[in-house]
Amino acid sequence: NPETPVKRLIPHIKIVDGILLMAVKPGKEHQKLLPVTYNKIRQLRNLNKKIPVQIDGGVNFVNVKKLVNAGATILNSGSLVAEAEKPRNIVRELMKIASHN
Repeated sequence: NPETPVKRLIPHIKIVDGILLMAVKPGKEHQKLLPVTYNKIRQLRNLNKKIPVQIDGGVNFVNVKKLVNAGATILNSGSLVAEAEKPRNIVRELMKIASHN
């Protein structure tokens, strides 16, 4: 959850297969990504450079590149994709933005 500090993950970071960060308060769709998410990603990257870091909530065209640059490796973009008229086009565009140098 967004309130959970990264330091609580330290004892587990060597035994888990990945970390899922909630970038919004769970339970509602269409929330804006909480800015603290970027710092949490960077903190996790400082602890473990290889562990998959997944972001859930608030992922959109504006922040996708910044999330990837911070070190996120998996992005969940639920309602943006699910509610789109052409979901595949949304996924392609997100991937294009995320991978563009």
